[in-house]
Amino acid sequence: MKWRRNRNNHTTLLTEAEQVVAEAERLLSGRALDDVPGQRRRAWALICPLAHSDRDGLQKLACARTGSLPARPTWDAVIAYLADEVLTTAPGDDALVELQRQVLIPLELKLLGNGIREPAKPRELVTLVLAVLGSHPI
Repeated sequence: MKWRRNRNNHTTLLTEAEQVVAEAERLLSGRALDDVPGQRRRAWALICPLAHSDRDGLQKLACARTGSLPARPTWDAVIAYLADEVLTTAPGDDALVELQRQVLIPLELKLLGNGIREPAKPRELVTLVLAVLGSHPI
């Protein structure tokens, strides 16, 4: 059950349809990690901002990168690292959109639909994403 505040600051229950629409909007805008405190982060949700964010959004994610990836990175460190790798792989806006459409969105959908094994550790997600980025000629 989810609640929201309306214009009059009254709390109302979100309908199931409204919840689905809100989740779809988060997914398509690259904000799938929003509103999931305490929940296990799924790999597809971690890929979502890479697959749907514009260059500015990716740069905001990448600015958290602190150099090379540590031996035991956190999920947040991995997303910062991968955002920087995506920006490096796709130097222009057209190249970024192409990379997202051809590589990152299909990867996200495979993870979402259990088409490939979900990485259990942050480093496994890096290996997976770097492999698909390396397979795409720009």
